[in-house]
Amino acid sequence: IDARSLAAALIVAAFGFGHAASAETITFDGVQHGISYNPYVEKGYEFVNTGAVDPTTAQMGTGGDFSDADPSPTSATLITDAHTTTTLTKVGGGAFDLVSIDFAQYPTTTAHTTWDMTFNYVGGSSATSSYALSTFPDLETFTFNLKNLLSVSWTPTHDAWNLQFDNVVVNAASVATTPIPGALPLFASALGLLGFGAWRRRGA
Repeated sequence: IDARSLAAALIVAAFGFGHAASAETITFDGVQHGISYNPYVEKGYEFVNTGAVDPTTAQMGTGGDFSDADPSPTSATLITDAHTTTTLTKVGGGAFDLVSIDFAQYPTTTAHTTWDMTFNYVGGSSATSSYALSTFPDLETFTFNLKNLLSVSWTPTHDAWNLQFDNVVVNAASVATTPIPGALPLFASALGLLGFGAWRRRGA
């Protein structure tokens, strides 16, 4: 490999940023009916419910419940009661990407449950959007593909119906594998090799 090619490779290595971590799917496997999971932690992510009149009934599991929208016999969903809020964050803080969440009404009926979602981003910005189910009684996948979030929260807005959620697909936010300060010596070495190669060619 000549000096110019080696220097180019070092520059790419020095300033190349990290890779996206593989996606994680939070499935709530093993969650049981009639038990409050508040907070609930799985795969490094935490779900906390606020606003419940009785905290002991907040964020109930549905495993084995006739209204469980997850057809798998080994899995379940969690419930966000009407006018309470479930918030998703990384354990210990930090940024993450939200790919998708499955939602269904609870209990399962033919009504189109509505809810609001608030997305809080790194840097302090936020956005709120409203959603509604278009299918029932099965889980419906809502795809977001939002990056660099610090938290996501949802609040069912229908007075009579709660919201169950499952299969939350998240991704740790991409980070630099080589910080810029640590990359500077490599960059300087690459420039030195380029200069040395040019000097040898002039002296030939």
